[in-house]
Amino acid sequence: MTQEDIKDPDNMANMTCMTYIEKRLAEQQAKIQHCATEGIRIPPGEKDKLMALTKQKFTLQAQVNSGKMSEEQYKDWNVRQLAKDGRLL
Repeated sequence: MTQEDIKDPDNMANMTCMTYIEKRLAEQQAKIQHCATEGIRIPPGEKDKLMALTKQKFTLQAQVNSGKMSEEQYKDWNVRQLAKDGRLL
């Protein structure tokens, strides 16, 4: 666990679960869409979060699809992340 984990539990190093990444992506897209619909300036950093989440999603997909990460490795990685998340609480 790093200082960054404490400061921002949703930092990209902690984004290991595809389901959670997709949930956060939808939330981020909705936030940006709301700003666009309402004619509000998008807060600084919001587009960067969207891009980082998108990149993380595609990176994970590419690693599994190319065989660089097996499904078992993906599962183990998420088990370790859950243990780390438990310590953050």
